[in-house]
Amino acid sequence: MNKDNDSNQTYVGKHALDRLQEVEKDHQRAYKKRSSSFNFNRLIMVLVFALIVGLMIYSMFRQ
Repeated sequence: MNKDNDSNQTYVGKHALDRLQEVEKDHQRAYKKRSSSFNFNRLIMVLVFALIVGLMIYSMFRQ
């Protein structure tokens, strides 16, 4: 009986350590520097912004 109890505690301890490592990895992910890959969402936002500003300037000089 004692041997089964020790193996359960070892399994529980191993599982707890594995989970702790996963949590630590998740916490470190927040502090990692992101890659400087090209972001298409930013490009679209800049194009829409430029279009709006261009239309505003066009409407000011049209009058």
